[in-house]
Amino acid sequence: MDPRRYYIKVFDFMVKDLKLKGYELVIYALVFSLADSDGMCYAKYSYICERTGCGVNTVVRVLKKLEKSGLIDISESTVDKRRTVITLKSSAVDTSNRNNHGFWI
Repeated sequence: MDPRRYYIKVFDFMVKDLKLKGYELVIYALVFSLADSDGMCYAKYSYICERTGCGVNTVVRVLKKLEKSGLIDISESTVDKRRTVITLKSSAVDTSNRNNHGFWI
């Protein structure tokens, strides 16, 4: 994959309100951008690794930290037990923020 062809949009609220930084910010921003209108992201860990440049151990550690912080839920897919579903917590973020100002990384 050519990294120059892809970007991740970081929204102001992720930095100012959620106080995310570093890997937590990048991975949360990617999950946010991949989530559907119900706040569900079906990306494989390997895809998150590829897009962020993080190793699988880092991705797993960061996702667990985000879950512990109450920003996401991690669950097993009901359709395919080998898949993980990452759900944005509605109490942590209003998905209408997708149209708010942000910056690209």
